[in-house]
Amino acid sequence: QHIVCIHKIQFEIQADALTEPTRAAHDGALCAVSGGVDGLYTARRHRMGLCGRRTRNLQAGVFLQGFDIPLKQNQVYAHVLKNTREMLASIGMEVIPFATNVQYLHQHWHEAFGAALASCLTLLQGGWNTALIASSDTYDDLEIPYGSSCLTDRLLSTGAFTIVHDGADAQRLEKVAVL
Repeated sequence: QHIVCIHKIQFEIQADALTEPTRAAHDGALCAVSGGVDGLYTARRHRMGLCGRRTRNLQAGVFLQGFDIPLKQNQVYAHVLKNTREMLASIGMEVIPFATNVQYLHQHWHEAFGAALASCLTLLQGGWNTALIASSDTYDDLEIPYGSSCLTDRLLSTGAFTIVHDGADAQRLEKVAVL
């Protein structure tokens, strides 16, 4: 039982039972992509097996509207989605379009976007057991507090779905070279 407060309206949430979903039977993974360097780098390095023992069986990219591209910019979203589909298709990945208004619920978005991203990806856990969140910072350039980091993303995992922070070992120019 929890008391939740959203925009100064309090309401009670009570569950009859608390159950954990079962882990997907296969080892498939997905990642968030926005058409930018970080997400495309994560996709390419895993699909090409460039991560050594850390390589995941990456199968799909989740293209989110409402994060980098605002919900009202439908033409921009459609254009970037088309380009991202082409790039991911070239390495054998599907794209899952996804839209959310979660950004409008939080005043400190730069501190909350990692949890929001993990929430969106976790909605898809029935088909995959792992989600990769691409790093925008390197290990030696961490910004704290920040919504997504190598320190916090893994803490958003559940018993049935693993969240992995990926790519903090590479500088931006190294990522572009891989692409």
